[in-house]
Amino acid sequence: MPKPEREFFVADSEDAAHTGEKEWERVLAHDPDTGDATKILCYGPNYHQSDEPRMHEYWEEVLILEGRLFDRTLNRWIGPGEYACRPPGMLHGPYSTGDEGVKQFVNLRYPPAKPAEGG
Repeated sequence: MPKPEREFFVADSEDAAHTGEKEWERVLAHDPDTGDATKILCYGPNYHQSDEPRMHEYWEEVLILEGRLFDRTLNRWIGPGEYACRPPGMLHGPYSTGDEGVKQFVNLRYPPAKPAEGG
């Protein structure tokens, strides 16, 4: 089943789910068969991600909408209007926020499933 067809709606009207301490998301569209998702991801004020960079098995696109992230590996602030497109396996982060937190538009796309070997 693909992502649902949805005409314009107020994204902030969707329920937010806490996904960790000082971390929550609003899922705008999700394909349960592939895992592909579009969401608003927020980190609260003074959020501190793990101390290690991370990577994923999926494509991840991120656009900063409000607030700022501090990339502790690159040693720089990332602000509104900045965009990232990360292929599977790309190292990134870890991140922290300042007093304002950050709101991000995130799109996740998983690679197609590989057929089982041998048959």
